[in-house]
Amino acid sequence: MAVAYSIKEKVTEYFNDIPDLKGQEPSKLLIDFVIEKYKQQRNFPVNFTENQIEDDIQRHISTIAMAVVDLKMKEGAEGELSHSENSISRSYENAYISSSIFNDVLPYVHSL
Repeated sequence: MAVAYSIKEKVTEYFNDIPDLKGQEPSKLLIDFVIEKYKQQRNFPVNFTENQIEDDIQRHISTIAMAVVDLKMKEGAEGELSHSENSISRSYENAYISSSIFNDVLPYVHSL
């Protein structure tokens, strides 16, 4: 999938702006996972072609890339909603992909 490569490039660019992640690349598994979750969120109509889906994903590359970064930053803290250690406190709105990342991704609505 060509969009997976575009997402990888964007995520790598974001990683290079984060000192702890600089020089790292996202795993294919993580990218594929986020793409699948994006597709579920989007709820594409059954008559959409792969090209239409890829075009839609391409328009939301930054959002999808931020979801990958979000999950990467939570690595090692899976399932945690709150954590305190050595005067550092972390709290996530969600132990999964933060719901606010996909706020602007509206699902297609199917009619009966």
